[in-house]
Order: sequence, then structure tokens, then C-alpha cells
Amino acid sequence: MSKQSNLLLRNGRFYFRTRVPKDLVVIIGKKEIKKSLGTSNRSEAKLQLSIEQLKAEEIFESARKELNHSLPLPISPLKKVDIERRIILWHQDEITKHAIDDDALRINSSAEDRLQIIDTLREELSAFDGGDESQYANSIQNKVKVLFPELPIDEQKLNIDAQSLVHQSLIEQIYRRLERFGDSYNRTPFQLFSKHHEQVMQLQPQESQSPSITFGVLITKFKIAKKSDGVTDAALKKYKIPFDFSLELFGKDKPLSTITTEDCRRFRDELLKLPSNARKRYPQLSLLESIKANTKHSKSTLSIVSINDNLGYLSATLNFAVREGYLNKNPCEHVPSLKKKKKKEDSRQPFSESALQKLFQAPIFTGCVDDEWNYKSTGTNNPRRHKFWVPLISLYTGMRLNEICQLFSSDIECIDGIYVIHVREDYDGIKKLKNESSERIIPIHNQLIKIGFIDYSNKIKSLKHERLFPDLTKSAQGSYSANFSKWFTRLLNSEKLKDKGSCFHSFRHNFRDALREAQIIKEIGAALGGWKVGDDTMEQYGAGYKLKKLNTNLQKITYPSTDLSFLFQKNRTIK
Repeated sequence: MSKQSNLLLRNGRFYFRTRVPKDLVVIIGKKEIKKSLGTSNRSEAKLQLSIEQLKAEEIFESARKELNHSLPLPISPLKKVDIERRIILWHQDEITKHAIDDDALRINSSAEDRLQIIDTLREELSAFDGGDESQYANSIQNKVKVLFPELPIDEQKLNIDAQSLVHQSLIEQIYRRLERFGDSYNRTPFQLFSKHHEQVMQLQPQESQSPSITFGVLITKFKIAKKSDGVTDAALKKYKIPFDFSLELFGKDKPLSTITTEDCRRFRDELLKLPSNARKRYPQLSLLESIKANTKHSKSTLSIVSINDNLGYLSATLNFAVREGYLNKNPCEHVPSLKKKKKKEDSRQPFSESALQKLFQAPIFTGCVDDEWNYKSTGTNNPRRHKFWVPLISLYTGMRLNEICQLFSSDIECIDGIYVIHVREDYDGIKKLKNESSERIIPIHNQLIKIGFIDYSNKIKSLKHERLFPDLTKSAQGSYSANFSKWFTRLLNSEKLKDKGSCFHSFRHNFRDALREAQIIKEIGAALGGWKVGDDTMEQYGAGYKLKKLNTNLQKITYPSTDLSFLFQKNRTIK
């Protein structure tokens, strides 16, 4: 891999970035390794880059060892044609990844940078094609072990064949990259990697996927595929209960082809008996054992919504099996979800006018002993930290809780004289957004400015804090919003405002109602709130509304029955 392509310049600082091999994503837990090199000097960055490259290789090597011990082995032996086909598929995947990276490099690099990239690639080509074999032999052998974990060591002929083809692939990859940067060569590709041969290999039947692949193997393959597709650990956690429960119910060694619609229906019906929070209530028992234990205690069981969700996750897994060719059809496809009549009072609701007024009369806003353990007690202190600001920001911007809690101080900007909050992901992957439409620029409401939000932001910046709310703590799952959400629920309870449907997300409903009251058109409201309007092709054109237009509309938002003017003159403490 070209070291030059691992060196990136963002906002005047150099970063190291390397893509995690696709087969190792499930072990390492992310698609890329990214790290700031802590300098804006290119020469210093290049020195540090070599160190980070070695660290990354150590991580990959450790992950490969773990992967080789965890992956199930195919039942049928490999043949030469199987090896060729698998290498072709891997080769094409690598070519695609390089193309994506190289396109980004070409766009963001100067002519001088591109010449440096070409020089680096030529050096790599010289090392692989005609250089000292001992310099690259270990790398190729390790790649063969990853691609063919089931290849017996004593199959010397197949091992040699695989190593030779991997070697050829690496050379072809470098040639393709050189051509992409305008350095062409008049040569004939290796036979296996000629376009005609690649097409022929793809037309041949895929390597035998045994019809007796087990349900446990399917789940392993599903996790690996999802991780390689960029699904995060947090997103995969929703599959834990359905995976654990189905593995207990079916057995991990049950042949996938023997799973029937009746089995899937039984999965749904048994979930009806599963106690809620089974792992916490019965930590020493399996899920099936917790069902038996729960019959004696008559504790609450999973909700209909949870059961239907888990049934959907099982169906999604079996759909994956169909797409991958392990099954002809999804046996869960025609198992109906359980029906429950949704009551309006069960859904999330906006705070009532009286509830909003009462909430912002709580001691945390009017004066408390402190904003840690004594926020419910009236006092003379007026601390202005996250517990004070986060609810107010949501009320006047409609931002989601996690969007607010993960803000950086640099996300508060002044553009063309308008103070804004920039809702965005960061390069290092610390901040996450719900979807593409969530990324947006929101003007800051004049009410927030009067209360002192810009003063707070400037103070945080002067203290060199990266995060806007540096005192917010992470949950065990790595979320900044989870602990705040629990605290806010306790606040609602202490103020006797915890009705059905009321939670922090209620602010977002209040904001949506305020948009309607101000007669702000749907498209502008969506731009401010990060909602997706529709899928029309027309919406994909243009750059969106100008900031001045967004600001004019946002300032129309009012909450007439909620008087916060008492906050304007308070001498608050910024920590």
C-alpha cells in the first residue's frame, strides 16, 4: 500500500489513515484506522507516518490470527479453480477500493503530490516485480492465510499456486493505480487478471457453499458482511437478543437448509414468554431458562413491538442467506408480525405549554445548590453547563439529543454575520449522524444569544476545549447522550412532568409545532430540523436555501406561553 495515500491533510493538520482489510473489519470493529499526526509540517508528518503504518500492520496481523481461529471452515476441499476464483473476487474488490481512494487523491492533490504518488508506486512495483523476494514473501504468505484459512499446510502445490497468484494480483493492482494517475505501460496483464479471464471466472459456479452450512455459521458470516458494509457495533447490538435466542432455540449446529416457517413461527411465539431485561433479571441463566424461571415470578415479558422487531431481525438474517445463495427462499417471509393497536397516548408527544413553563422554572434554570447532585434543590448558584444549555438548544433548534451532546466547540461559527450551529460528522468518526439529511447548518435563535449561548461558546473555545460540553460523560456504550437522557428523565420525574409520551425528544415535537405556527414552509422546516422531505429527483438538484433565508425563518419561531426573559439578566457561572 502506498504510504503517500495514507497521508491526508485536513484543516491544516496531517492525518494518518489506512483502510482496514475487508476480512478484518469484524475483528477490529471499524473500516478505517485514522489518527492525527499532531503536526502541520509535511516532513514531520512523513516521519510519524512510518511509525503509524507499522502500528497498523501489527493490529492487522493480530486480527488475522484471531480471525483464523474464529472462522468456520468449509466442508469440501479446495481445488485450483476454487483458489483462482476466490483470488479473482478479492482482486476485484481491492481494485475497487483503490479506485475510490485514488479518485479522492486525484481531486484533492496538486500536480506535485501526484508525481510523488507515482514515484512511490513505482518503488513498490520495483520491489514486487524483480526485487528481493524475501522482502515481500511474508506479506504474501500472510495474505494467503487470510484468503484461504482452510488450506492445509501440507498442500504445498496449492499453497505455491495461491502465493504466486496473490503476488501477480499485487503487481496488477499497482499497474492499475499507476494508470489511474496517468503513468501508462504497454504490457499484457497476467492471464488470470485479463478482463476476459476475470469475466469467465465470474460466470463459473461460485465456490461450493455447502447446503449443510449451519445456522451458527450463517450468523458469523452475517456479522462479517455487515461490518464490512460499514454497519457500526452499536447498530449490530440490536441483533444480539434475536441471535442469542435463535441460537438457543434452533442450536448453532442446525443445518440452515432445515429451518422451516414453523421454526420461525415458534421463534416468534417463544419470544412472547421471554421476560423483559432477561439478562439483568436472570444473569446466570440462558434465555430459554429465564422463560421457565419467569413463569414462577410472573414478571413482565417483551413488548409486542420488541417481539416484532426481533422477528424482523431474524428475517433480515435469512434474507441475507438468500442473497448469498445459502437458501432458496426465506422461511420467515410469511410469518406475520403480532398485531397491537397503537394508542395515541403511547407515542411521543410535545410538552404542553404549562409543562414547558414549569420545566424552565426548575432550580437548574432559576438557581440551584449545584448542577451535579443538588440540581433539584433551590439555591443561589446559577451554573451554565450542559444541563442548562442542552434543553434550551433543543427547544430553539429542534436538534436531536445526540446531535447536541456530541457538538465540538468548533461547530459554533459565525458565517456572514450569522451565528450558526454546524451539525456534522467529524473526520475521526467521533460524531455520528442519524442519516444524510441530518447534516445541516442551523442559525442560532436570538433567544439563545440573549440568554448567553455565544458567550458560553466563546468561553469554552478560550479554554481550548474540543467539545462544547466537556463535562458530559460517556455511557458504557460510548454515547454522550445516554447518561444525559437518564438525567433528564429524573428531572422530569422530580418536576412531576413525566407523562406518557414525554421525554427529551418531545422538544423536537415542540419545535415542529412551532414551525407550523410560524407558517414556515415544509422544505425550510426540513432543512432546519434535518428531516427528509421526499425522494423526488427534483430535490437532488441545487444547493438548498441560503443561510440568510434560513435565519429569517428560524427567528419567527416563538413559544408565547413560555417566558424565558428572566434568564436574560441572570449572572450565570460558566465553568
